[in-house]
Amino acid sequence: MKMLSFRNLLLLFAITTLSLTSCNKEDEVTLDFEITLPENWIGSVHANQGIVYSAARTKLSVTDTVGEWLEVWKEPNLSNFDLSTYYAIIKDKITDPDFNDYFISVIEEKDTTINTTDFIRLITNEALPYPTSTNDTIDLNRVITRYFFFEKNSGYFLSMVCQDTSYYRVKPVFDGIMSSFHYKY
Repeated sequence: MKMLSFRNLLLLFAITTLSLTSCNKEDEVTLDFEITLPENWIGSVHANQGIVYSAARTKLSVTDTVGEWLEVWKEPNLSNFDLSTYYAIIKDKITDPDFNDYFISVIEEKDTTINTTDFIRLITNEALPYPTSTNDTIDLNRVITRYFFFEKNSGYFLSMVCQDTSYYRVKPVFDGIMSSFHYKY
C-alpha cells in the first residue's frame, strides 16, 4: 500500500514538474512600458495585445459612483505604420459618427513628448452609457484623454476617462500618471 502511495506521489510530482516546465514563456504577459498610479488607484495587466492594461480609482465613499479609469491598448505587428498613420486611422474611427455613436466633439489635439517617447494627445467629449439603479443606462458626458504612441511596429493608445464636470479636478491626476510613463525597450 505504501509503495502504491509513493508511486502515485512520484507520478503526481513528475506530472506537476512537466506541466510547469512545459509552460510557454511567450504566454506570460509583460508590459513594455511602466506607469505609476496614484495611491487610491488599482491597476491590472490583461494581455499582450488589445487591452493590455487597465486601472481605476477606488471609490472614496458610498455615493462615489462615477469614477475615473484608464485603459492601454496595443496593436502589434504594424510594419507599414508610423505614429502619424496609426493615429490617423484610430482618430477617424473615434470621430466618425457611423462608428462611434457617442462622439460629441474634439477638445484638443496636440503633439507631445513624455520621457523621450513621442505622443499625440487627443482629448474628446463623448456621451458614454452608464448603468444606474433606477435606469438601465443613461448617457453621461465624459472627457476622454487619449495618448497615442508607436514603438517597434506596435501602435498604442492610453485612454483616460472622467466625467466632464470633474475634468479639471482629475486632469492633474492624469497628468501625473502620464509623467510617470516610461517605455521599457
